[in-house]
Amino acid sequence: MDKEIPVAIMVYDSGTIMRSYSLQDYFEPSKFEGMDLVQVVTLTFRGE
Repeated sequence: MDKEIPVAIMVYDSGTIMRSYSLQDYFEPSKFEGMDLVQVVTLTFRGE
């Protein structure tokens, strides 16, 4: 509860090599160094 959970990740660059990333890479942003665009969809469930 109350934690960001990545559910989708899209990584873009202008190169010709296709790199593979996992949702766990969201928690280590340095892995995306050099990429042109990184988009992540996260969910957060709130407890009341």
